Amino acid sequence: MIKVTQLATAARRAVIAVSVLLAGLALAAPITPTAQAALDGCRSDPVIYLSDGTALDISANINTSVSNVTTIAYYVHVPPGLHAILFLTTPTLGFQGKEVFKMFNDAPAGQYKTDTVVGTNTAAVPVTAQTTLVGVYLTNLSLSLQSKAVNGYTGHDVWTIVYR
Repeated sequence: MIKVTQLATAARRAVIAVSVLLAGLALAAPITPTAQAALDGCRSDPVIYLSDGTALDISANINTSVSNVTTIAYYVHVPPGLHAILFLTTPTLGFQGKEVFKMFNDAPAGQYKTDTVVGTNTAAVPVTAQTTLVGVYLTNLSLSLQSKAVNGYTGHDVWTIVYR
C-alpha cells in the first residue's frame, strides 16, 4: 500500500511539473521575443522554471555586439524551499558558455529578485535587465504575470524585483 501511495504521489508531481512547464511556455511565448543580435547590440534571454510553478524570463539588452560580451551572470533570489526545475540558456551561438546561473533561497515569500551582471571587453556599456514572471499556481488555481526593466552598466549589479 505504501509503494502504491508513493508511486501515485510521484506520478502526480510529475504531471503537475510537466503541466506547469507547458503552461509557462505557452503563456511566456507571446510576450517575450526570442534572443536576437543586432549591429548595435545584443540580447540574452534565458528562462528559469521553478518548483512552485513560476517561470522567470530574465533578459539583458546589452549595447554592444555579442563578440564583445565576456560573461553574463544571473543571480536569482527566491523564497526558501524552491528549486529550479529547468534552466534554458539563450539559444544564440555567441552566448554559448558565457551565461552563468546561481540561485539563492533567501527572498521573502512571494518575492523573486534577479541580479544580472554583464562583463564586456569595453567598460561602462549600457545594459537593461528585465525580469518577466509568469506563474501558473495549481494549489490555489491562480495566474500571475509581471515584468520589470532596470537600466545599468556592464560590470555593475542590475537588480530587478518581481512579486507573485
